[in-house]
Order: sequence, then C-alpha cells, then structure tokens
Amino acid sequence: MNQGKLTCALILAGDCDGNLGDKAIVRSTCDELHRLNPGVQVFIKSNLPPDYCLRYFRATPIAKGPRGWLKTLKIAAHSDLVLVGGGGLFQDDDSLVKMPYWGVKVAIVRLVARRMATYSIGAGPLRSRLGRLFARLAMHCMDRISVRDHTGQTALGAVTSKPVTIVPDPAVLLRPGPAAMLPPALQVIVDRADRPLIAVALREWFHQIQTFIPHKYAVKYKLRKVPGQAERAIFYPLMARALDQIAEKSGGTLLFLPSYNVGHEGDHECCERVMAHMQTPRRHLLLLDDPVDYLLLGQHLSLIVSARLHPVILCTNVGTPAVGLGYNPKFTGYFAKLGLDDQLMDLSHFQSEAAVGQLVTQALAMLEAPPDFSAAILAEQTRLRDFNAEIMCKY
Repeated sequence: MNQGKLTCALILAGDCDGNLGDKAIVRSTCDELHRLNPGVQVFIKSNLPPDYCLRYFRATPIAKGPRGWLKTLKIAAHSDLVLVGGGGLFQDDDSLVKMPYWGVKVAIVRLVARRMATYSIGAGPLRSRLGRLFARLAMHCMDRISVRDHTGQTALGAVTSKPVTIVPDPAVLLRPGPAAMLPPALQVIVDRADRPLIAVALREWFHQIQTFIPHKYAVKYKLRKVPGQAERAIFYPLMARALDQIAEKSGGTLLFLPSYNVGHEGDHECCERVMAHMQTPRRHLLLLDDPVDYLLLGQHLSLIVSARLHPVILCTNVGTPAVGLGYNPKFTGYFAKLGLDDQLMDLSHFQSEAAVGQLVTQALAMLEAPPDFSAAILAEQTRLRDFNAEIMCKY
C-alpha cells in the first residue's frame, strides 16, 4: 500500500476529563500523530475546555453525550483514521453496560469512518455473554486491533479471528519538552523536603461488583450503597501505619499525588483519609493536573508507591523505581516488562499487619538498591514508535 500523511484524525478515548492517566495517554497519542503527520487536525471526545485541549493536546474537543454525536459522525467521516483508546475500555467487571456502550458507539462511528483501529486498549475481563457479544461487534468494526497486555490479547482473541497485537501503553512515550519546568510552588516543596522523596498515589477500592449500573453513576445519583466500607475502615489505618514506618526508617518526605480526582473515584479523598491516621509530619498532598508535571517531579523522586498504573508508568519513564498496589492484570503486565514482578502487591489484600510489613520491606529495599530498568523502558518506547509509524499513516 502507498502510505501518506494523515490530514485528520479522531480519538475516542477514556475519561481524560478527570483522570491524569488518561490525559497522559491522549497527550502522548496526539504528540505522536503530530510528529508523524505535521499539520494534522486531531479531534478528541472530551468535555475539557477547548483552550486546555489546544494547549496540552493540540487537539479540538468534541462534546461528550448526545449533543456531540452529530459532530462526531461528521468528523469521523472526514478523518483518515479513528483511534479507539488507549486505556481500559472493553471490560465488564464493573458494569454490564460498559461493553454494550462501547460496542454500539464503535459500530455507529464505523458506519461513516474510513479506517478504525483500537490503540493499546485495556480489554478483559469479559465474563458475561452480553459483554462478549458486543466485544465481537466492536472487533468486527476494526481494521487493526491492538491491546496493551496479554490479558487483553486473550480476551479479544476469544471473540475475533483477526490478529490482536500487544502494544505498549502510549504514556511510555510522554516526555517533557526541553524548556519544561516544575511549577514554582511545587519546586519550593521539592527544594525544602527531606530526602529521599517518596511519592504515594492511592485510590479507593473494595467496591468492585458486577452490575448493570456503572460505578460513577451509582455514586453520583446515590443509586446504591457503595460496597467495601468495612474493608476501607481497615485499609486506611493500615496504610497510614505502613507509610509512617517508611518515612521514619528512610528519613524521607512523602508526597501524596492523587491522579483520579472526580467524585466516583475520589483519589484525593482516599489520600486525605489515610493522612488523617498518620503521625509523620513530613508529608504533602499535591494535585497535579498535567502529566508532564509528574514526569518532571519524577526526576526528583527516589520511589513511588502507587495503586494507579499511570503514575507508575510516568515515574518509571524517568528512572524512578516503583512498588505497585495492583487491582487489575494491567499492573502484572507492566511490572513484568520491567522485571519488577516481585514489587507488586494485591491492593485488595491490604487488610492485615502482614501487608504492612510487606510494603515497608519492599519500599526500603527499593530505596537501598534501586534497579536499573532503563533498557526495558527503551525497548517499550522503540516498539511503540515502530507500531505508530505503521498505523498512524494514510493508506
């Protein structure tokens, strides 16, 4: 096939309105589209302000919901490529509605789109017959299918005969520009803090149940009592105890960096609840809106302890070691790629003193002997750039 430059591209992605990780994915995807196709027009589905999207993504937003559908179809019809992803999109572990939503959305856009591909998406589990049915519909619409890990490859490979390619998460390519600097207020905290600097990214959990009602709507409209309250009551003081011990034994400063700060996720509130149980005064809570600030801050960190994957990706991008509190197979895949399999704990198991001891031991070990995974990061970046050069072009 003759390849040329894209003139217009549409991205159908995750919740970049409130999720720093999804912002990192979209920003990296847009950067790659512009790098490979100078002058390309990029559109994204988002309720973020147009000036924000233009500044950070170099993209034009299309409103989510019914009011943006006519424009979405119009842009899709004029686009050389529609990318679906990245991020965790094709799953039914939280809501049985999620996969039908994406299946129908993709099928409608495919009616007018010239070319469509999934882009390093998170897929699976697909436990329900309904979820697998709509996943099959979505895969039928794709010219190319790529997922971010073996879990996604297995899940989608079961509903399509098309090749399912594993592609690194787009955030691995995100880099600060040569003139990028930490915001002054954040730089002051970094300069005055005791070393080592240890980042902490926590999240609420213990609510995962399979239901028709998506978690964010259940929380927003108070449609059901949020499960897991008893487990949370145990988790907060245990995590506080672990972090106090890490701060005391290392002599360092803890920087709480919540990354998904909307009502139904509440990372900010989770961090505050843990901090309320803590004793060490050497701690700060920082809200970062730009994933590049995470990269810049990561250059000053000695360790990140994270229950979110993308803070881990952003920090390991600049060489900061990580201890993960995983809740999804996506953690296993990423940590395995970096050779950090033994630095991953199950978040749902953080319910005992044994978990406290394990986290403290792992964190102190990483501070004492940080591993070198730069070769693995470089390999991931090279693989993704090669894939982008193939897919982000006009046939």
